[in-house]
Amino acid sequence: MGVESAGDPMAFNGGVAFQPDAAGGGVFQYFNNTGMTIISLTFTAGIGAGLTPAELPTFSCNTASDPTAPNPYFLFCSAQYFASNGDLEFQFSGTNPGTGGLDEGIPPVLSTCVYDNMNTPPTPGCTTGTFSISLNNGYSLNQDGGGWDTGILSDPVFTVTDVITAPAAAPEPASGLFVGLALVAGVFLAGRRLSGQTPIIP
Repeated sequence: MGVESAGDPMAFNGGVAFQPDAAGGGVFQYFNNTGMTIISLTFTAGIGAGLTPAELPTFSCNTASDPTAPNPYFLFCSAQYFASNGDLEFQFSGTNPGTGGLDEGIPPVLSTCVYDNMNTPPTPGCTTGTFSISLNNGYSLNQDGGGWDTGILSDPVFTVTDVITAPAAAPEPASGLFVGLALVAGVFLAGRRLSGQTPIIP
């Protein structure tokens, strides 16, 4: 799973769910409609409890230092499988400090921009606050195809299970920066493979 810059976005301000397309990949594009800067995102899919290390593929997600597709918003990412409940979790976190004491991350969209939630491009020049989730090989935004359509991990449904935001307009004391928004719970579905840097430890 990769987080990258976007193109034709849908509103992102709460429960979001997506699953791989027929080619085992897909790109899911959003704009940050929370009014805050997103500084952490967690995606979860149920793939079945009790899978052994031998049954699990290797998973990866893109960091800021990824040589192929550097993450433009988050410094770190992790992929983890929980054998006890069958959840597979991808977490993107860590931001650079921005100007005025504010965290960088995925900023909210500009109030002067118009989005219609119908997969049409936003107003020209309005890419601030837009982002994509890629399930394609190499985190590609144009070459459709991934490993989510075969074996154990067949078409899992991902939901956003946690979003952490920070103020986007005025500097705040460090103690007041982080606001956690608990969102939808993970879904159960069996599935298979993704792209390969971070091994999963059950």
